[in-house]
Amino acid sequence: CMAVCFFALTACSGSKKESEPVPETIVSTMKTGAENYLKEFDSYDDETLATTLKRVQKQKNTVMESAITSWQSSKADLGRLVSVLSEDVERVDEETYKITVRASYEQRELDFVLTAEEVVSDNYGGTSLAATEMVFTPIFTTGEKLERAAMNTLMGMGTVFLVLIFISFIIASLKNVRSEEHTSEL
Repeated sequence: CMAVCFFALTACSGSKKESEPVPETIVSTMKTGAENYLKEFDSYDDETLATTLKRVQKQKNTVMESAITSWQSSKADLGRLVSVLSEDVERVDEETYKITVRASYEQRELDFVLTAEEVVSDNYGGTSLAATEMVFTPIFTTGEKLERAAMNTLMGMGTVFLVLIFISFIIASLKNVRSEEHTSEL
């Protein structure tokens, strides 16, 4: 049965449907929007980021909240924006588009991914793009990644050994508690 299923079901693979090309207006809108977001986040200082984060949390804007949090964790590793190196727009599904921007900063490069969904506007009957996700990912060299991994390993091992030493000290002191009980009974 297994051999029959193996040979019979290998022909049942789905064909990959060719996706429609992304319209030029959406490509230019996504590129402009991504560049504007990069410039806007680059202009924020720590105080402005904190106040903006509080404001978007009150508004329950989870997209901007996660974007600001992602930027805060990446900002120190980047420096200032130098230039945009490349932009690639692709269609995710029928109404969702994604742009991946490679940007150069003073200290290293960054991959910025912006995902947007086409929504119908009630005001004028047309469509607009609404951001659904923004992620900032600094590009680290292999040496930097290995250095961070080694530090994490040392910190983890050091913590474990300190806890083990503490536990062995507690166990050793339990011997004294037991011997004091025997002397008090006599």
